[in-house]
Amino acid sequence: MLSLVFINVQGQYASNIKSKHISLARDTVKLDSLSMVPNTMVLRTSAGQIVDTSAYDLLPFSSLLIWRKKPQADSVTATFRVYPFAYANRYFNKDHNAYLKANKNRAIMPFTYVPNEVSADKLIDFGSLDYNGNISRGVGFGSTQSVTLNSSFNLQLQGMLAKDLEVTAAITDNNIPIQPEGNTQQIQEFDKALLKHW
Repeated sequence: MLSLVFINVQGQYASNIKSKHISLARDTVKLDSLSMVPNTMVLRTSAGQIVDTSAYDLLPFSSLLIWRKKPQADSVTATFRVYPFAYANRYFNKDHNAYLKANKNRAIMPFTYVPNEVSADKLIDFGSLDYNGNISRGVGFGSTQSVTLNSSFNLQLQGMLAKDLEVTAAITDNNIPIQPEGNTQQIQEFDKALLKHW
């Protein structure tokens, strides 16, 4: 015996159809916080009669209803569709007006960027220090071995660190990793640092 059971499952389906009862006490009514889809609104009186579109103006992106001629009823019901956004609102990352208010006493050029001048041959400014060095990375691989990473760093400095402090330094760091088998290369790791100041 075969029995089938059908279960009606409803998820949280978010419909974009809205319905709102509107009092006729005001001339301008805000219908929703979201923008309305144009040409989707229908106004009905409490008796069920459709209100003519010549009796009102609609600003759909602001969701505003402005009466030209109010119908002979206490209230009306508006049915309409909305977009998922309020297109009439302003969206921004930083408010330019807040920036102007915070800097009102300064001479401002808010959208001008002037980077620090750096010469092409010196990426880092060490002042009166003379420096020389290198950084190297190497990748080794083969058909019978794993991938290895070799790296080395050498830096020599000489010069005035402060008005009455002279420094000389040599820093070396070489890393040669272990091979997986341990028989093709020996561990050789040299870390040296020499620092003199006077």
